[in-house]
Amino acid sequence: METRRCLAALTALLVGGVVACTAATPAPSVTTVSTTSLSPAVSSASPSPSASASAAPSPSERAVRPSPNRLELEVGQIDPEWVWPMLDFASDSYAVIWSSGVLDGPVGDGAPDLWRYIPGQPEPELLWRNPERDRQLAKVAGDTDVWAFSEISSLGERWWNLWLLTEPGGEP
Repeated sequence: METRRCLAALTALLVGGVVACTAATPAPSVTTVSTTSLSPAVSSASPSPSASASAAPSPSERAVRPSPNRLELEVGQIDPEWVWPMLDFASDSYAVIWSSGVLDGPVGDGAPDLWRYIPGQPEPELLWRNPERDRQLAKVAGDTDVWAFSEISSLGERWWNLWLLTEPGGEP
């Protein structure tokens, strides 16, 4: 008889613990948020670093964001006029970075400059404008306001430079 009481008490404690843990862990909820769409306000073929953009999300530009106890994920769109031509892209923890030759206009085929877009900002930011326009930034990487990139020749010459940039607009 005493063994049954001990087993019943142990079972009650075990079931109570499972119920308590289940109640303490909420099920993930999903909320819909709008994303930011970039489009240069100037109608020129090549955006300038100071061009303004409008953030006007449409119903088709919706994203799903998980509840606060999950990883944040925001899906957005950058106007292609800001990135073409593009060679490489990456994330630096909170922004998207890429190499592009957008400042050379639509006929440019190189990607000598380093750009970034921070979600929520009105437009991308030029981090570094390469004075040598016949170069390519073949690989880009970053980590929270520090960026590394490799520079190669667009003319097929066999050399490369590895650069580190620690501030927007600074010199590597």
